[in-house]
Amino acid sequence: MTSVYARRGQNRIYYRAVDEYGGDTLAEKRARSSRQPLTLRELVDFFLGAWDLFGCLDANFAWEGYPVRDIHRFLLTLESDFYPDFEEEVRDRVYDWLATKPVRETEEEEED
Repeated sequence: MTSVYARRGQNRIYYRAVDEYGGDTLAEKRARSSRQPLTLRELVDFFLGAWDLFGCLDANFAWEGYPVRDIHRFLLTLESDFYPDFEEEVRDRVYDWLATKPVRETEEEEED
């Protein structure tokens, strides 16, 4: 699990990304701040910059040929109490990334 937390400071909002592995899956830049709340795009940019989701997907699915259903099942919960379109934005970026990969359909998809 990877999460982004935010806390309000005196004049800024401070964001930090954390993972369940003590930061082992995160980039060096895993914190930032802003004067105003981040836009959805800025939040997703920060999240994907702090956690290399695409590297993680490569490591887990390249050998299988990037099966679309399996990749989207891998992304169990994508949610935010403050950004209702967070899941859609991240999944859209995953679809864009998949468009650059030699994707194969899973056997279930082939049967549909």
